Amino acid sequence: MKSLALVVGFVGVTSAFAQLLTFDEPLMRMGAMLRNRIGRRTSDRRRKEICYDLVGCFPADSPLKKGPQSPTEVQTQFLLYTRNTSGDLMAYGDDRSSLSKSEFSPQRSTKFIVHGFKGSGKDKGAKLAIATLLRVEDCNVIMLDWEKGAAGPSYRSSAANTQLVGRQLALVLLDLISIGALPSSIHIIGFSLGAHIAGYAGRALLKRGIRLGRITGLDPASPLFREQFAATSMHSLNNQDAALVDVVHTDGAILWTEGFGLLKAIGHVDFFPNGGQDQPGCERVFASVLVSHLEGTVNSSTVCNHLRGFQLFIESMPKDEPSCQFRAWPCPTREHFRTGNCFPATCDVNSTDGSCGLMGYEADKGLARGPLYLVTRDAPPFCGDQLQATVTLSRAAPLPRGSVTLVLRHGSSSTAFRLHTEWVEAAAQQARQLVLGRRQQVGSGVTYKGLAAADYGSIPSSLGGLSAKIYFRPGVAASRDRLQLYYVRIATLDGHSWTFCGREKFFESNDQRDMAVASAELSLGFC
Repeated sequence: MKSLALVVGFVGVTSAFAQLLTFDEPLMRMGAMLRNRIGRRTSDRRRKEICYDLVGCFPADSPLKKGPQSPTEVQTQFLLYTRNTSGDLMAYGDDRSSLSKSEFSPQRSTKFIVHGFKGSGKDKGAKLAIATLLRVEDCNVIMLDWEKGAAGPSYRSSAANTQLVGRQLALVLLDLISIGALPSSIHIIGFSLGAHIAGYAGRALLKRGIRLGRITGLDPASPLFREQFAATSMHSLNNQDAALVDVVHTDGAILWTEGFGLLKAIGHVDFFPNGGQDQPGCERVFASVLVSHLEGTVNSSTVCNHLRGFQLFIESMPKDEPSCQFRAWPCPTREHFRTGNCFPATCDVNSTDGSCGLMGYEADKGLARGPLYLVTRDAPPFCGDQLQATVTLSRAAPLPRGSVTLVLRHGSSSTAFRLHTEWVEAAAQQARQLVLGRRQQVGSGVTYKGLAAADYGSIPSSLGGLSAKIYFRPGVAASRDRLQLYYVRIATLDGHSWTFCGREKFFESNDQRDMAVASAELSLGFC
């Protein structure tokens, strides 16, 4: 009986255990599924991220985005320059050993220079920037040389490397701040892709509650940094990255194939010299720019507009003697600026109303914020006396169809203006005159305006008079009626003006040049 009981008991236990196993099978399957899922996530994470010592993890290569190269491949260098030393190598992650052995002084302000695509810390422009900064101020100048990472093998690769180099820069900044450097005294000057490196560094410090004093973006690169292409774009420099972010736009592109730079305002103050696109003295190129983006080929023709931002900044640094300043003013739109319709009565950089800004090195001294515009010369020195030309034709003539140019002569110099008019407004104005039967009456008709920069100091306020020639080149189906000049005015940013008015002058035809010409003598003051 005992044996039977034992057998029965064993069978019962075995049956219960079997039932328990049967009950746990779904749980076991769920556990296996969870383990597999966690394993896949870990595997996916490994595939989606690539991590490096000290600088952390980055998205790995994907069909839409490329990950940065390794620090070993990029070989970023930080070179310290002072008035007493030249090119001391500084490193991050060495427990501040190289920093302590250098001539870096936390009591001095610190300027970083960051080059762009295909650039190098050994370039003539980089060396000029270092020398000029040290001439202007007794400061620490640190050249961030990421030549290997900026070289490619493609633009896409170099753009991806900005994330890595930005974090490396942030680590160096943390070392400087840890020994007493004030974040407010740090100024990063980044050209092209270098502007976005500065932005990445600024954002990395913000996560630690530290805000840099200033970042200057010199024509920040556009391809792969345009927010409307969210799937492929990276973070661009923006006005959250430092206490002051000032940006100079010289090769802005509505379409990324048209230029190297961003056209959108991204800083606290954005300067658009000559409208921020086609710079005077540079050729217009389109197809070659596209090739440059994709293949990394660069020549002087394709980068002329892009480099102008860096050139303007270097020229803006203070001289020993009083010199020209890149004064800039607000405009409602880029088109208003192009047609000369928002030229201010005065532009005083010391005004407290924020109506006038300073582009370049001293941008922090101006109070103006938002998009600001200015006009420059077509060759060094680019800064000049900024002028507005206004030409009004007589209403006795029909609506002219063609181009109008004014050439101003002052002393041994001359300045050319390409003039524009609002055609819709001009046509409406003439229609009103025809309805009123006033077409042949004496008075003002269509008005043209334009901007130009004369040689600095060539038009002093004491100058009694100016000579101007106005050229009209007729367009297709233009009227053969003779045009009459009614009014001419040249105005400066200091509130001075020279005018011609009081008697109408006919344009004289020049058949050899297929244009008509009128001359005018302008007197100081208003009519």
